[in-house]
Amino acid sequence: MINWFTVKLKYTKQLDNGTLKRVTEPYLIAATSFTDAEARIYEEMGNAIRGEFMVSGIARTDIHNIFPIDGSNLWFKCKVSYESADDEGGKAKKICNYPIHFSVNDMQISEDIQILILSLTILIYSLYLYMRTHQIFQHISLFYSSIFFLGSVGNIIFSNIEPWAGGLFLISVGLIWGLYTLNEVLGPSWLGYFLSTTTISIGSIILMDNLFGNNDLLQIIILILGSVLFVWASIQLSEQVIFYIGGLGLVINLPRLITELLPDNIWPPLILFLVGGVLVAVGLYLNSIRENINK
Repeated sequence: MINWFTVKLKYTKQLDNGTLKRVTEPYLIAATSFTDAEARIYEEMGNAIRGEFMVSGIARTDIHNIFPIDGSNLWFKCKVSYESADDEGGKAKKICNYPIHFSVNDMQISEDIQILILSLTILIYSLYLYMRTHQIFQHISLFYSSIFFLGSVGNIIFSNIEPWAGGLFLISVGLIWGLYTLNEVLGPSWLGYFLSTTTISIGSIILMDNLFGNNDLLQIIILILGSVLFVWASIQLSEQVIFYIGGLGLVINLPRLITELLPDNIWPPLILFLVGGVLVAVGLYLNSIRENINK
């Protein structure tokens, strides 16, 4: 007679993140005896589990029927109670069975949908905290949770997106964040402009690296033009943070430009780097004076 046994195996399992963990997992085995159940689990799992494993327990399990259903991967143990009339006396008798079956309507949520739900929850909570406190850390949390949510939405809509589109996405987010900061929707303004300009810069680097990966000179020229644009915007808005990002871009990329044009001469890039640093310092000082005058 076939009986059902729950056999517990203890072994070292490799998790999804690559770490090893000692676990104990139950397995349902059809066997004629405890010895048969132990022999069958070693036979079935010997090739499936890498390394050593041991049986930590065997128990007879009261299972009446198993109902497999295609297209599902979840086991459910159900207790079914019903009344049956006695053949001899005709008296009703309550009977309990434990069939195991697959769930027909189990909800399969993909990993992308789970990430979308998680990112939306974080975004709503970050927005709530920012509206309540308007603190710096809440501003930063709102910014990155917005990127997290929009990125998860884009990953679902555009599953086979090209790498350069990620750079375009960051540029768009940075521009929108800058406009919100300009319209005083977000504050403080220096933090909003800092997050905006750095995100635009990172997005531009990613975009150009994928579109013009083989043309370093063109990438440098575009980065210099973008840095000049940041410097001009900082003067118009009287924001030192934007000037700092633009000035840093000039300090980094102008020597790179000279190196590309004169690869065998080290002195022009070095001198240009030092001069650029002085100009950035002077620009920050003049910007601070302008801010004090405006106040």
